[in-house]
Amino acid sequence: MSKARTFSKAEIMDAARAAAETGMCARLHKTGEIEFLHTIQNNEKNEEDESAESALERWVNEGRTRRSA
Repeated sequence: MSKARTFSKAEIMDAARAAAETGMCARLHKTGEIEFLHTIQNNEKNEEDESAESALERWVNEGRTRRSA
């Protein structure tokens, strides 16, 4: 079994900066691979206001979607 890789502070900051610039998120794997992923929040621009009710409804709907998948 291989040893988990430790990322340097500079590598983590570079990955975070690149992810922020592209609107993606970065996942740092134990193998040393840095994976960039699209996030649902960044792909869907909500034009509506973010009230507590709409945030709760969105959270409930996302939970239903995950359970049915």
